Amino acid sequence: MKETSIRFSDQMVRAILDGRKTQTRRIVEPQPEDNTDCSYLVGIGENRKARVCPYGVPGDRLKVEGSGIMLKIVGTRIERLQTISEESAVCEGVVPYAIYGGDVVSWKASSNSIAIRTTAKIAFADLWDHLCSKSPGASWADNPWVWTINFRRTSAPL
Repeated sequence: MKETSIRFSDQMVRAILDGRKTQTRRIVEPQPEDNTDCSYLVGIGENRKARVCPYGVPGDRLKVEGSGIMLKIVGTRIERLQTISEESAVCEGVVPYAIYGGDVVSWKASSNSIAIRTTAKIAFADLWDHLCSKSPGASWADNPWVWTINFRRTSAPL
């Protein structure tokens, strides 16, 4: 079992502590130059190179920098950023804003966000651009290949 450090913004640490965040996305480096589908590269396939998530594999641990929080990886995959599902956007820690009849009808990227969105996916796009768009090729519009890492919290801060 490997242990790797991982950095989260303060608002995402709060989402982990609140139990709202159980998934994270990180840019695949390097990005495929020819825009080829690289989702098959996880694991070993016939005549294909294996690509292993640099943050670890299921069973490995992630230490959240500066917080004392430990996470256990329960799954990894490669996908395009914009293929995120509504369910996965919720797992990324976006904040339910308005509830009507027991259903969430609007979302915010974070508790600090002013913008109110109709879907968790759109709120996640806001959150992604707020956190990542300063890096070249990393914006929501760029639709980079990302590692999707599913985790569960194994310990609270010390």
